Amino acid sequence: MGIQGWLVELHHRAAEGPCLRAFYFIRDAGDPHQAAQLAVVRAKSETHCGTRPWTGLVEGWANVERLCCDPIGRWSLTDPVHIANA
Repeated sequence: MGIQGWLVELHHRAAEGPCLRAFYFIRDAGDPHQAAQLAVVRAKSETHCGTRPWTGLVEGWANVERLCCDPIGRWSLTDPVHIANA
């Protein structure tokens, strides 16, 4: 069995210019909604720590896809889900 998890895309407000897209790999989630919630928690903790170049999270939006890597190293993204209230 290879690596499995969720790839969650969130948008952040930049200090200047367009929104920034950030991607989070979440391993310990049972479904896309839980993965989005865990990514939001992680994104908020990074924003508050000042470790990223953005001013805040664009809430209420996430794209989530299942990310798998098989034993011989082939990666795949499956089951895309758009979550309106992340």
